[in-house]
Amino acid sequence: AYAVMSVMIGGVVDQLAPDSNFEIWNNVTNSSIIDTVARDKERVQIAATVTFISGLFQPPAVPAWSIFVQIIGNAFALAVVGYGIAISLGRIFALKYGYKVDSNQVV
Repeated sequence: AYAVMSVMIGGVVDQLAPDSNFEIWNNVTNSSIIDTVARDKERVQIAATVTFISGLFQPPAVPAWSIFVQIIGNAFALAVVGYGIAISLGRIFALKYGYKVDSNQVV
């Protein structure tokens, strides 16, 4: 569902803030460039607004307790794999930037 929402929000952002709105024309070289800073700022604001508004229409609900028994094993496995990936990435960045990572600290 997250990927679908991301694509939908991206479509709205591209429609409301196209690159053509941020072109800067250079008369000397007869060319144009895109002001990416202004474009990205506008697009982030649009995406945040769309995300906020879409969240207003979908109130959170507690799932049925019967499904917890069915998914607890998979949920635990995903948590362990996610933790392992986070620690691995942390150690890679630690080696690259010279800091220490403790696997007991909050990831």
